[in-house]
Amino acid sequence: MPPWASGALVHSVPARTSHPIKVLWVPNTMPRLPFGRILLRWEPAPEAGWDVTARLGLVTTVVHLATWPAAGDDWPSLVRPTLREVTGLCSAVAVATAALRVATAQPSTRRCPPSETMGAGSREGVPDPARSQPADENGATEDQAL
Repeated sequence: MPPWASGALVHSVPARTSHPIKVLWVPNTMPRLPFGRILLRWEPAPEAGWDVTARLGLVTTVVHLATWPAAGDDWPSLVRPTLREVTGLCSAVAVATAALRVATAQPSTRRCPPSETMGAGSREGVPDPARSQPADENGATEDQAL
């Protein structure tokens, strides 16, 4: 690892073990690890192999993810399953968070007109089928337009 680098930022972890894990060198001056990103650092182990450490960026902090002490020269194949699993989980959390923001930021504003909610023979909030518009060839009515 270059002396000016604090580690290697994991860019992608291909499923196939024949493809390398892609990383970007991170300078010592990097302010903070972004959410879901993994920083790898390795240095020679005291007796043999490599001491490999992974740190994970969370929303408000950076946490120790894993350590592989005295890993052999094939350590990338040793760390790959953990890196792949964690990047997948972080992607899922990011998608779920974005979906939750969209769902809570755009509440439904559609209101049924009084003729639909209070019509004779209908329950409150349930449209009266007798007053419903005929469906077009796609099954949509004027009331269903978004």
